[in-house]
Order: sequence, then C-alpha cells, then structure tokens
Amino acid sequence: MPEKSVSELLDILLARLKCDDTNPYAPVVRTWDSIVGPDLIGHCSLQDIKGSTLIVKVDHPAWAAVVSMRKQKIIEHISKMYPELQIKRLQVRISSNT
Repeated sequence: MPEKSVSELLDILLARLKCDDTNPYAPVVRTWDSIVGPDLIGHCSLQDIKGSTLIVKVDHPAWAAVVSMRKQKIIEHISKMYPELQIKRLQVRISSNT
C-alpha cells in the first residue's frame, strides 16, 4: 500500500466526517487550530454548529473554563474569517470520554 501525504489523509478524513467543500462549515474545521490557538487545540474540538451557535467539546472542566474566558475572542475570530456563518454564541460541552 503506497504511503499517502498528510494532505491526502486530511482530505480522506474530512470526507468521512462530511467536511468536504460542499459543507459550509468545512473551512472552520480546517482552520480550527488557528482559531483557538496552540494551547487549546489539544484540548478542544469543534463539535457542531447549530444555527448561530458554535458548540465546542473540551476534555476537562478546566479547559471548559479557559474556552469560556476566550469565548468572545473565538467568536470574533470566526466572524472575521467567516462572516457568512453569522456565529453569535459559543457553547462549551465537557466530553464524557475523559
């Protein structure tokens, strides 16, 4: 089996997650690391977008507090990069898989 590049693997993963270019939220998924920053990327993930609410899953209550403190900054960053999504709120959920 030939080795695949990171780009090819990412495309396969995004397609399986239905985050291909036809999904309007795919750009947010692809740029999530730059949206939340290097300290949060290992502890939170974009779970869903429902209407104008961004739903973020975290792996520990302490990280939920950090995301909550940065909520406005995250919303502003997404609004600047993707104004068409009209994100107004951010909801934090703690993963039950911890």
